[in-house]
Amino acid sequence: MVNNSSSGLAELQRHASTYLGAALEKRAFDAASNRERLSGWLTSGTSANAELRRALSRLRDRSRDLARNDPYVSRALAVIRSNVVGTGVRAQLDGSSQIEAAWKRWAESTRCDADGRHNLYGLQSLAMRAIAESGEVLLRMRPRRVSDGLEIPMQLQLLEADHLDTSKDGDAERTGHTIVQGVEFNAIGRRVAYWVFRTHPGDARSSASRQSVRVSADRMLHLFRVDRPGQVRGVPWAAPIAVRAHELKDYEDAQLLRQKIAACFAVFREDTNVEMEPGPAAQAAQSEEGELGRDSVEPGMIEDLPAGKKVTFAQPPGVGGYDEFVTRQLRAVASGFGVSYEALTGDYSTVNFASGRMGHVEFQRNVTTWQNDLMVMQLCRPVWAWFEEAAELAGVRNEGLDPSWILPRREMFDPTREIPALIQQVRGGMTSLSDVIRAQGDDPSEVFDRLAGERKRLDELKLTTESDPAQAKEWRMPDEPRA
Repeated sequence: MVNNSSSGLAELQRHASTYLGAALEKRAFDAASNRERLSGWLTSGTSANAELRRALSRLRDRSRDLARNDPYVSRALAVIRSNVVGTGVRAQLDGSSQIEAAWKRWAESTRCDADGRHNLYGLQSLAMRAIAESGEVLLRMRPRRVSDGLEIPMQLQLLEADHLDTSKDGDAERTGHTIVQGVEFNAIGRRVAYWVFRTHPGDARSSASRQSVRVSADRMLHLFRVDRPGQVRGVPWAAPIAVRAHELKDYEDAQLLRQKIAACFAVFREDTNVEMEPGPAAQAAQSEEGELGRDSVEPGMIEDLPAGKKVTFAQPPGVGGYDEFVTRQLRAVASGFGVSYEALTGDYSTVNFASGRMGHVEFQRNVTTWQNDLMVMQLCRPVWAWFEEAAELAGVRNEGLDPSWILPRREMFDPTREIPALIQQVRGGMTSLSDVIRAQGDDPSEVFDRLAGERKRLDELKLTTESDPAQAKEWRMPDEPRA
């Protein structure tokens, strides 16, 4: 009897524990529950590459369509491009080496571009636009012969991501390699080659142009923002907001058309007494100019209507809540791209100094991330390695110099406050003068050379200026009390 009671109690405890555990598990993550209100939330556990395999082409086409036809998406791409690249991400060396002089001649001229259209900084700008619009871009190194007449026998060629042959997908024959959407990997997962079309597949005029060739990975850069580990292809940045932007455009077009149609219906004529016979004057007006004597209205016009006639002017429909709705949608579009609402729209009507500065700082954090991840690490450093290799073939050796990369100047939000703060940081030893100059988009060695030349000239002319603290009688920060 005792054993039966003990067994029954244990069974009851086991059921209670199971029920309590299930209840706690269900309550722990609401987003993982199967409640009715979440039944329409469809998800998948596929990898980044599996998702892009079936969606990338359409995403890219729709992103480009928005860039062509939606002013806000076009503006977002321009804002990203101008803030990340601006006048270019530049290399700084020691200021006197032979290889630096050769680099400047190559990078700052169109001799670096296989198409002969841009210098290196123009290629950076075009690449950044393509990364944001299409999700990715290819940069191919083109070796050249001495007979081509180039000082550095190497040029760069930008290719749209469409050049990747996505039909190359699976295990490569006889090599043990794996190909993922046109990108070939070896047994340890390192990129070893790209399968690319000779011409853009959208321009294909013959079956021969649809044949891809294998290009070694040490001669090709694949630039894109990596959002997930193991991701092989880049996602267009408009992907999170593409549907919203498309429908917002349709909504604005519909509102415009609605007002346009409403404005066309200016006047309605109504006969309030159909059995009433018009008088002689009205009959004469009807016979000569129509029923009311006029078929149009003019500014300042006064018209005597015949008996039994009434004119009603149309009232165009209102657009209540239009501004608030569009503003909310545009804030979502700005967030999706990682830019501020003010930068996207040019609307600063609702910001003050504090809120405007906070939005500016947050946007600049994104810009810094894109500059370091995309421009410096993925583009500039590999291009410098290519340049070193080509320069050595041309007889220009590098004496162990490794450049630092100067990012484009950022416009100050409030120079009257920010410049004194920078001066205080330098004077307090919190940063160096070179770092401040570099943050302004300048090469410190070039700035120092210019300053030295100016001061030498001022000394020759026996001139003293406040710009030289060593020569000025007293120099202090703005609003700093005298000693």
